[in-house]
Formats: sequence, structure tokens, C-alpha cells
Amino acid sequence: MDIKTAPRKSDKFIPFYFVAFFLFLFAADGFMAYLAVSTHTGVVEADAYERGVNYNAALEEKARQKANGWSSVIVLTEGHVVGFDLAGAQGEKITGANVTAQIVRPASAGGDFTQALSETEMPGHYAADITFPEKGMWEIRIHAEKDGVSYRKYKRVIIGR
Repeated sequence: MDIKTAPRKSDKFIPFYFVAFFLFLFAADGFMAYLAVSTHTGVVEADAYERGVNYNAALEEKARQKANGWSSVIVLTEGHVVGFDLAGAQGEKITGANVTAQIVRPASAGGDFTQALSETEMPGHYAADITFPEKGMWEIRIHAEKDGVSYRKYKRVIIGR
């Protein structure tokens, strides 16, 4: 005896489920491809190869800086004035240095700029009023040089919270 059962009403939608699944898969893949192409900001480091080749020289410079004994503090005030205090190995204030600040936006390319810091009336204190073009995270890269001695210090700050 053969028992035939009638197909369930939901069975007629099975081909639609397959089509819907693949349409969803193609839409998700298309969205991810769009994000990959439209959000790429370009080259992260323009001179990445040269920096890699010169890595040992960078390590030597870092060791020289540590042996030099200079110390510093980077301060950012509410009015966006970048202050930089530079002291020698014995704590004496270092005056007459050539100090520049490279302001870098880690999140995106194109907004980076360099600003010179001037020595203020306080010995060893250098400052500049900086106008940040956008809110968000910025990196202040200070480079000070005096009598052939080079010193670098970095600090990340958040602007406009």
C-alpha cells in the first residue's frame, strides 16, 4: 500500500530560499568590496623601504639620544598652544635650540603639517600656537637640535572632545 503525502505549503518556497541566500551573499560581498575600495587612504609611509633599510641607523640615533641624557615634556593647553620643555642631563634648561613640531593625523593622510616652536621668556621652554584643522587624534612629533645634537619626542593628543 502506497501512502502518498501531499507536499507541504512551505515546500514551494525552498527555491526562493536558495535564491535569497545567494542574493544576500552577493550583496554582503559587494558591500565589503565597496568598503575596501572606497576607504583606502593610500600609502601609509611614503618612504617605508628607505626606513627599513636605515633601521639600524635609527636604533643608533635612539641610543645616542638616550646616552645624551636630555629630557623633555610636551604640553598641549586648552587654547591649542603646544609647549615643549627641554632639559639637559643635569636638569639644566637647554636654550637656543632649533625646535620644530611635525603635527601628524594618524587616522588619515593629507592633513600633516610642520610648525616651528619659538623659545619663550622662560629658559628651555619653547611654544607655538597650533591650529588643528580637524577634531580627533593627532600626534605631535617634536625635533630639537642644538650644536649638532638631535633630540626627538612624540606625544599623541585628542583634540575637540
